[in-house]
Amino acid sequence: MRLVLCALLAFISLNAHAQTGKQNSYPAVYYQRGAELYREGRFNAAAVQFKSYLDNVDKYGDYIEDAQYFLAMSKLMAQHSNGVISVQDFLDEHPESLKAGEANLAMGDFYYKKAKYSMALRYYRNIDPKSLDGKGKQVCLGCAPLQLPTIASLKWRASSWEMRCCD
Repeated sequence: MRLVLCALLAFISLNAHAQTGKQNSYPAVYYQRGAELYREGRFNAAAVQFKSYLDNVDKYGDYIEDAQYFLAMSKLMAQHSNGVISVQDFLDEHPESLKAGEANLAMGDFYYKKAKYSMALRYYRNIDPKSLDGKGKQVCLGCAPLQLPTIASLKWRASSWEMRCCD
């Protein structure tokens, strides 16, 4: 009876060990899960997955810059206390990144929604319209969409910002 019990336990432990193979612990899985969660708008869960990827991948990993971008954006979208700092850190570390335009756009939108127009304008001015995927070439600021080069139409008047739409 003891022999059967020992054999059964050995078999169960081998099966349990087989379930945690390289394909399940490989860091790219964290990135893929994070990307899927990000697309679904589940930013807190996405942030956890991107952080796990960055913690487990070597410094030459395939998606490090993208993971850093999506981690920062997830934190910003989920309104983490360090979301703004994370996006700014990404912009400081990767100023020439293909994602820098989208990060600047997100920061501009973030500050615009908080009525911090001078900060919003700072980020909007950093955007190269050519760097955005078609969806972001115009920025809607509460009126007709403004082309990014004319975003400076935000003017300071009598202690408040006034928006003027340009044709």
